[in-house]
Amino acid sequence: PRSRTWLHVVLVVGSLGPSLQAANVVANGDFSSNVALTSAKAAGRNPRELAQQIAEALNGAPPAHVVSVEVAGPGFVNFRLEPGWLDGV
Repeated sequence: PRSRTWLHVVLVVGSLGPSLQAANVVANGDFSSNVALTSAKAAGRNPRELAQQIAEALNGAPPAHVVSVEVAGPGFVNFRLEPGWLDGV
């Protein structure tokens, strides 16, 4: 199921050390992650390009309650959630 896949991603990402936190700037979405920045060296990739690939994959099959995923700055991955997303948690 879709939620199980999302949970798996969160658990794997959390074990690598990247963070997922509430966005500091409302214009950047609801949550922001540095997953591409912390994983790029090990992956041998440019952080922004890796972030773009992550965003494209997540936008192609968005997790529950995610409206869009965008890239910002050097490789942050920003998430916009549906209004009322907490109602479904």
